[in-house]
Amino acid sequence: MLSVRRREELIEGLVRRANEWGMVTPAILLLEAHKPLSFLVSQFLLLSQPTLEPFLGGAVREYALLLDDRENVEMILSRLEGLRR
Repeated sequence: MLSVRRREELIEGLVRRANEWGMVTPAILLLEAHKPLSFLVSQFLLLSQPTLEPFLGGAVREYALLLDDRENVEMILSRLEGLRR
């Protein structure tokens, strides 16, 4: 389980990177399209963790826990949509 503080840090990091890379709109589209599958995506991340960690660092498990809860996906979406306004 993620602490509230760590969840906020992960969400802010995702939103900040999407904004820096100019990928806010594609990120919103991807999250909206795959929102019903967020649990499966989180399980895939856990399954792929040994392969992804060299590229993404040790936060793969934390991102999987973040995507496990659809409420967190909604929080990411609302912050990304706030950047578009």
